[in-house]
Amino acid sequence: MPEWGLHSAIRPEQSKPVLPSLLFRRMPLLSCFRNSHRACIAVVSFILALGVLQCGALSIEGVPDHIWNHVLNVEPNRNLQQLGEISEAPDALTRTYLSSAHKQAAQQIQQWMESAGMTAYIDVLGNVHGIVEGTEPELGELVVGSHYDTVVDGGKYDGALGVLLGISAVKAVLLQALHKSGRLSDLEAAITEQITAGSDVQLPAEAVKGLLRGGVHVIGFCDEEGIRFRYVHRF
Repeated sequence: MPEWGLHSAIRPEQSKPVLPSLLFRRMPLLSCFRNSHRACIAVVSFILALGVLQCGALSIEGVPDHIWNHVLNVEPNRNLQQLGEISEAPDALTRTYLSSAHKQAAQQIQQWMESAGMTAYIDVLGNVHGIVEGTEPELGELVVGSHYDTVVDGGKYDGALGVLLGISAVKAVLLQALHKSGRLSDLEAAITEQITAGSDVQLPAEAVKGLLRGGVHVIGFCDEEGIRFRYVHRF
């Protein structure tokens, strides 16, 4: 559990998804979304942008349908419900900054990022970061995120939806990249076993290393306005 405070941040080293194949075409890049009402459109654009930029046009070919369905349908819906149960109040969703529920949610988001193949950490102010480094640093990184705190009696979709869809998008792109690289076959049996057991698909960070040209950075902002994130990272 990290100690959060005002000191320097140190970063440690259905049968098919509900994404029609017609949409898997080149589309303009959407670098960041933070408002939950835009998140569904944004995540599609994010997947497409990554697919075009990192591993060619993304398609549903090659990766088995049951894996796509789990990653883009089962996991984000189930995890959204689970995150909505992390609250400091028993009869309403309340997850205010630095409350015990807020810290618990941060740890859970970190675990989900790690299961998606990202290197994840929580900075000193409570922002949760998931990173996949690219092989060509000069291309920079694509940043996507949303907040995971709530107001008193907040909604489970507000903020959290953006974080979880971002994680699912990265996992989907990495699965496609694994397929294109020929590495997916080595993991497919284990992934199918995880799905059968009802757990999230686990992508080891070492298995996805070197798959993407540009970096990807998913952020769970500790507050809705991202003020504390900008304080630490000077964005």
